[in-house]
Amino acid sequence: MRWYVLDFSRHDCPDLSGISDIMAMKRGRYLWIEFKRPGNKQQANQIEFMNEIRGHDGEYILIYSIDELMDFLKDDTLQGVMF
Repeated sequence: MRWYVLDFSRHDCPDLSGISDIMAMKRGRYLWIEFKRPGNKQQANQIEFMNEIRGHDGEYILIYSIDELMDFLKDDTLQGVMF
């Protein structure tokens, strides 16, 4: 079974303000991924969203480079995820 990926990075809906760029799900596992360019920081609403997800024992990762994402995937059971 492959990962189902939702891309929220190109939205103009105020109701989605602060949501992570990507949400991937597979077999009941949900992973929220926020991408930032090196040197950029999360906005207050993004930090609030991250805290909400983690407060519900959800998985949220903040990624600053594709290499960082690949390192995470190598060390995690998400290997083979298709974005």
